[in-house]
Amino acid sequence: MKILLRISKLKPYLRILRTESELLGALPVKLLPAHSLLAEEIELDEKQLVLINEQLYAFALDKLLNYLADAEKTTFDCQTYLKKWYVSENNKKKLIDFAIEKHYLSDQRYAKMFIEEYILFHKSPEEIKAKLILKKIPSSIYSPLLKELYSKESLNESVSDLIEKLISRFESLPHRQIYEKIATTLYRKGYRYDDFKSILLEKLKQIDIDD
Repeated sequence: MKILLRISKLKPYLRILRTESELLGALPVKLLPAHSLLAEEIELDEKQLVLINEQLYAFALDKLLNYLADAEKTTFDCQTYLKKWYVSENNKKKLIDFAIEKHYLSDQRYAKMFIEEYILFHKSPEEIKAKLILKKIPSSIYSPLLKELYSKESLNESVSDLIEKLISRFESLPHRQIYEKIATTLYRKGYRYDDFKSILLEKLKQIDIDD
């Protein structure tokens, strides 16, 4: 079979392998037959093609495992990463299935850790949801987790802490302007009016008492 070779512009030590109709993957040139260093195409028999396909999978697997060892990732992260290494669609699916089976990769685990961390950062449920959507986490995963982890107590604590910081920033303004600026800021952060109305009014009353 004729295999076309192309030098990767971003990674010159790699050769991108493809047939006339599909991408096979990429390998360091040192793993290819010696005569292919400057070649634009090579001819492989059936056994050689099997060996090349095994090498393509092994090379991509090594890259993926190193990537996953660095930090928790999503399926979408891995798909994007493997694309940068010219991994074929077939191998991409096999690699991700392997990582999920071995529990190296879990969108459920990622979403749980993400939500817990962002609650500590006082992010609103809507803000967290938006970030998880960008990571291509399905709503069937993040919605139940948000309900489970983002309690009313957590919400009130986040809102209260944010309001206190914002009051310090705007304390020189009249109360009405403080209220409007804080309300606008909280809206932009994804909080609903009902999430913060009573807490904000109570905090502003406290300013009067302290004064």
